[in-house]
Amino acid sequence: MTLILCMDFTVIVLCTYILALFVVLLAACHLSEASSKIHRISTMLYIELIVVCMAIVLFCTCTFFMVYRLSFLLLDNSRYTLVVLFFILLIGNIERNPGPFVNAFQDVKEKFIISHLNIQSLVSSNGKKLKDLENLLVNGLNKSLIIGLSETWLNSRYSNNLLNFPGYKMLRKDRTNGAKGGGLALIYSEHLKVSTLKNVKSGITESIWVRVAGKNINPFILCLCYRPPNLCKRIFLEELKSQTKSVQDTLMPVFILGDFNIDLLDPQSILQSSYCDFLTSHSLVQVTDRPTRITDSTATLIDHMYTSRRNYVIRTYSIPCPISDHNLIMGSLRLNPRKEKPTFKVYKRNCSSISQDDLKRTFSLVD
Repeated sequence: MTLILCMDFTVIVLCTYILALFVVLLAACHLSEASSKIHRISTMLYIELIVVCMAIVLFCTCTFFMVYRLSFLLLDNSRYTLVVLFFILLIGNIERNPGPFVNAFQDVKEKFIISHLNIQSLVSSNGKKLKDLENLLVNGLNKSLIIGLSETWLNSRYSNNLLNFPGYKMLRKDRTNGAKGGGLALIYSEHLKVSTLKNVKSGITESIWVRVAGKNINPFILCLCYRPPNLCKRIFLEELKSQTKSVQDTLMPVFILGDFNIDLLDPQSILQSSYCDFLTSHSLVQVTDRPTRITDSTATLIDHMYTSRRNYVIRTYSIPCPISDHNLIMGSLRLNPRKEKPTFKVYKRNCSSISQDDLKRTFSLVD
């Protein structure tokens, strides 16, 4: 019975709206005709107008009450979600991820953050993404920050002057073969010293490898990468493994983050030998533990963050973002961890009671 009511609800409401509009227009025409013939309005016409107004108010009140009561049932069934969304969208100015996005970072107390976001075109037609990203960088975190963007969709037509963020610098790697999509951008605080690693060969993998240093932090290696869905997982991981091997001689902590398009919530992806080999060959640990892309019917963990030093990562975050259908993943780092003082035990042997003749005799028996 409830499902039948849900199915017929939209039709009933729309028909009632049309009927109410027809009654109002009919009353207006009646009023105009009566006013043109006589100089006063009859008492019956007043009563008719009052009844119509009360009917409209009653209709709106009942509609709101029914939507409020049925929304819990409707939202649990994706087939009828559009019924509620129809009335919500009438309000206008609705965001996909409503809420104060910048305020979501008030609980982030750590001073150094690395993060990644699949932004799916950095330069939008209305410039909203650039404005929201600048608001995040300047007002949201307001601390030492490195944010990696994948799928920037940039090309040579967009200069860095158009992508200027106060207090930050940018490294880009656009697609040069004319293919649409893809592209990487690494945005970092201007007080950091970031240099590109020339000895890492990128091949077909979209990646940026840099050395990061700064005041009061231990230098580390950072990689930003992106795997398109149509790129073979085995080829991508083999190449990324080779790149990681080329930086192992530095003995610095390594952090790798990006959109891998490998769902770690799917057991088949985790059990693949190429993925396990990638982790074990370089002692890497994946630290993001919450879904990073959530839709009405799926929740996947395809944006990853790896590190060779788990003790450097304090905690991780996965925060819904209004400028992308991917979550913003972040890791707060402890880049100057305290070194524990080693403890030594000293053992002493008292040889004063040993006879030298007995000791020589014992040594002579040893071949």
